Amino acid sequence: MCFFAQLVCVAWGQLSIADRINEARTISEDHGEQIEALNKLLSDPKVLEYADSTGLIHYAIAFRYRILSDHVAIEEHARKAINAFQEVNYNGYQYAYGLSFLGESLGALGEYSSAIDSYFEILSLDPNGRDFDVYGYAVNRLAEYFIKYEDYDSAIRITQNFLSSDYVSQTPDYDVLNILVSSSIAHSNLEGLHHLSEAKRLIDEAYLLYDTMDVLQDEAGVEMDMQQAAILLLGGDYSRAAALYQSIFEHLRDIDSSAVVNEIGTRVAYNASFAFQNAERASSALQMAQVAYDHFDSYGDPAFLETEYLIYDNLATSFLEAAQLDSALYYIKKGLKIFQGEINPSTQHKKYVLNLLYDQARIFQALSLTQSRHFFQDSAFQSLLLLDQIFDAHINEQLSEYSVANLKNQGLKYYQLAVDLSYSKSDKEFFWYFSEKTKGLMLLTAHLARRKVGAFSKLQHQIDVSNRDRVRLEYHLSQAHLEESLRDSLRILLNAKNQELLELKRQYSNNANAEVSPLTIKDIQKRLSRKQSVIQYQYGSNQLYALKVTDRYSRMFVLEAIESIEGELEQFLRLVKDPVLGIKDFYEQSQRLYTRVVEPLLVEEEEILIIADGLLHFIPFEALIMDSTGTYLLEEVSISYLPSGSFLLDKGRPMEIHTIDIIKPRYHEDSTSVSPLPFIDAEIAAIQEVFQYKLLDDEDVSKASFLKALGESEILHFGGHAFVDMDHEEQTYLALDSRDRLASKLLLGELYTSTSTTDLVILSACNTGVGRLLKGEGVSSLTRGFLYAGVHSTISTLWIVDDQSTTRIMAGFYDYLSQGKIKSKALRMSKLDYLSSAEGYQSHPFYWAGVIGTGNMGSAICNPINWYKAFFTVLLFGGLAWFLSWRFSKKPFPKIEFLTDWDEFTGKS
Repeated sequence: MCFFAQLVCVAWGQLSIADRINEARTISEDHGEQIEALNKLLSDPKVLEYADSTGLIHYAIAFRYRILSDHVAIEEHARKAINAFQEVNYNGYQYAYGLSFLGESLGALGEYSSAIDSYFEILSLDPNGRDFDVYGYAVNRLAEYFIKYEDYDSAIRITQNFLSSDYVSQTPDYDVLNILVSSSIAHSNLEGLHHLSEAKRLIDEAYLLYDTMDVLQDEAGVEMDMQQAAILLLGGDYSRAAALYQSIFEHLRDIDSSAVVNEIGTRVAYNASFAFQNAERASSALQMAQVAYDHFDSYGDPAFLETEYLIYDNLATSFLEAAQLDSALYYIKKGLKIFQGEINPSTQHKKYVLNLLYDQARIFQALSLTQSRHFFQDSAFQSLLLLDQIFDAHINEQLSEYSVANLKNQGLKYYQLAVDLSYSKSDKEFFWYFSEKTKGLMLLTAHLARRKVGAFSKLQHQIDVSNRDRVRLEYHLSQAHLEESLRDSLRILLNAKNQELLELKRQYSNNANAEVSPLTIKDIQKRLSRKQSVIQYQYGSNQLYALKVTDRYSRMFVLEAIESIEGELEQFLRLVKDPVLGIKDFYEQSQRLYTRVVEPLLVEEEEILIIADGLLHFIPFEALIMDSTGTYLLEEVSISYLPSGSFLLDKGRPMEIHTIDIIKPRYHEDSTSVSPLPFIDAEIAAIQEVFQYKLLDDEDVSKASFLKALGESEILHFGGHAFVDMDHEEQTYLALDSRDRLASKLLLGELYTSTSTTDLVILSACNTGVGRLLKGEGVSSLTRGFLYAGVHSTISTLWIVDDQSTTRIMAGFYDYLSQGKIKSKALRMSKLDYLSSAEGYQSHPFYWAGVIGTGNMGSAICNPINWYKAFFTVLLFGGLAWFLSWRFSKKPFPKIEFLTDWDEFTGKS
């Protein structure tokens, strides 16, 4: 048969099959009969001859099962449709929709990670052939899943990439509206005023779009109103939030009585109750909680497990606020009964169980206070210990470091309550344990793992490389002046990279967060020397506590109300960073802060290791004034800082430093972004006097050379600028030259994927120790990035420091270091030298207190050159002392026959 005849036959065959498929789809209005007719086609060999036809039939069947909500059948036929389409590279709209059907079914079946993969596959399709309806839907579903995973950064990234693209104009308004709301929700779940402001901007934009839509969707309007109320709630406007929630509830009650709408209505009533609780209107909160309960009991669908849990939990907390503790306990037990045998670390409903256990502990705590019975206090503690196990399991299931940090931030209230109970029970070990759980254990795990050079698995290396690529792609996308075609290509690459990362992290089953447990108090005491102590500051629910540990004893303290002390801390920071504001005001504020947070804890220490919490992370304790004479704490003790007490696992030993690596970036005089540092040459000269060094400058400085030095150096000194981005901390960077390009910037995100065994990194540039405060982990700063990479210790800065004074302090530090002083004492002695010689305004702590040491600052640096000098010096003076002792003793000095021995050796008589 000729080619033309074959083509006609094939065309006729496909057309015939298309007609038969269409006939099966419309055989009746009953979806079950349609599915039966379509399945019959799959038994016809002529139909199965064409993979695209097979795919279309499976797609049509999946579509009908979607209407019937049979998710198992949807998954089966969507997969078969996708496989058939891939076999013949079919890229019609049914391929993208088949992927979306698969994502929906997997999500409904609880397989969220696989669902995410399906939606990422949609985003990776060729933009020219992409159906923008399903594309917008995929972006929104991904955002929803990331929010469900509590990975709000990823939700923000994927929605912002979409909203800043040309795809918005080609995507249905309804999908764009949902994406705006999802992005707003993600922002509102992150700490910081800028996130709250962005959440409000996005929801305002959603309202504007909603007003222009031809067909208004009640459900979309309700979602926007709910998010608007949530923003009011987060902003502290509790009364307006409660009023808006009540208005939404009344609207929902009027428009529909479907299970979905009633489920939303129940949640709205619950939120209104929560808002009233925050407004301290206990009776109104209890009334709305009862409304939510009655509404769910009358109209709710028991399939909505989350809503049922919320009802009981909200009733319990409302009764708790109203001091009706027996009723509160009754409803919390009803909530826990929903999950029956799932109250353990393997439960699939961790988020719900955690909140129920937390509220149960609060109720038991209140009962113990009102009835003075140890039984209730012990019951509260048992609830928190079980909660701790489940929370650890929840953290280990997270897919990214950012979702872990955000989750720890949200779970901080669990540990703060546990700290309160530990203090009331006078249980120091549990107080220490729960305090450590709020500190940088995630950082410590990565620090220790990355220190093990050569111990990385291939999988860990792949994760690091993939993550580094993702950081660079995101940086490129953040640039304002970028051609849209290039932006589209970068988005495709970024989506593929995110998908790759998710898969790699799922494979990395030995989650690092579970590898390190907090050291006990006894473990800490074994690592401390005499005259040395650790002070662990810890925020409770309302109080600031401290635990002091020495090699001989440990003691707990309750210091101040948090609300009161944070006002004092903010005032101190304002005064210490600006010497123009007046030294008298600073002295008074500094002494007041010392009296409240340090004086009760000190006895006879010479060295203090401080583990800060909250705003205390930004305080240089050595600048606190002890008495009316103006004595700084620096003058009495040596101070260094630890991210957590368990960093003493990394206690170092004296290291012999052969060479200091100095990185001196080249900044051009005419640069508008960075200017040359005026005193860097003086710092290099100070190092040159006491240590051998290797200098990388001008063209030798690059990202590759920096990372190479970081992997090989003993001490690394960076003599350049740093730039901190408080809103997007991954894009905080060290400037390697004055050009505004990615190759010239070492991003904080890239440090998180680097490996180092360097003992000390010097970051004397401005603001290298500050960043966004991650409650439950620490400060997301360049210091943290280097420690994460495995560096033992850092010297960094807490504000925009003065170049000249910082140079003098660093010169003295290196001098004392070369003499064998441990790092913390070398830094302290250098500051004391500066303080003793500073005149007038230059003695203000602004000029010297902003330079701090973090990490293992207890090890000494041994300079081989100076040790040789010391050896010969000791030998010379030892010989001189021996000579003098004999010369002036009563015994005659013995005759030494050196000449005779020499004569014998040379053969002279």
